[in-house]
Amino acid sequence: MMKSGLAGANSTEKECTLLCVKKMAGSYVLLVKNDVYKLDDQTLPEQFAGERVKVTGTTDGKTEMVYVIKIEREK
Repeated sequence: MMKSGLAGANSTEKECTLLCVKKMAGSYVLLVKNDVYKLDDQTLPEQFAGERVKVTGTTDGKTEMVYVIKIEREK
């Protein structure tokens, strides 16, 4: 999105992420190397949009869903 210019030439990663989720019906996900995990909680991640975070939770291997317990900014 940022490289395509759809989020605006000077947009931040946070602004780009929020645009995708709010205006383009996207979802918050966790990207770990090449793996993408869906997050069950779509409210809590908003404050961390576009940031590196540590997610604590449980995973369901069949659905690739993370059941979020907490999210923290990466130090």
